[in-house]
Amino acid sequence: MIDFSKGFTKPNLKALTPSLEAALKDFAKQHGLEVELNGGKFDAGSFTPRVSFKKADIAKASDDANLESWMKISSLTKKESSKYVLTGYNSKAQRYPWIARSKVDGKSYKLDDDTARRHFA
Repeated sequence: MIDFSKGFTKPNLKALTPSLEAALKDFAKQHGLEVELNGGKFDAGSFTPRVSFKKADIAKASDDANLESWMKISSLTKKESSKYVLTGYNSKAQRYPWIARSKVDGKSYKLDDDTARRHFA
């Protein structure tokens, strides 16, 4: 049991995250969705998680098509390098539009165009 007597704190939320993710994944599985928990905002009295639900097959096809088209525009030929796997493109992000997952630690990183070309061209 997590102690919330002092309100929401970073250690409390780190302890809460696994059970929250498990509950959301169970809910998403029941409804045929994918869920992604991306942090959130908190203060002493409230916690607002950033959660997104996607229809698995539709979202995947759309995201893949978007990534493929941006790779073609940017002359990138491969999705995988020795360090990263290219997972997405955010057209609203001017400086760091490419999203890649590290093979070393599994975390997602934002990459600029030059770094993406260096790894994936």
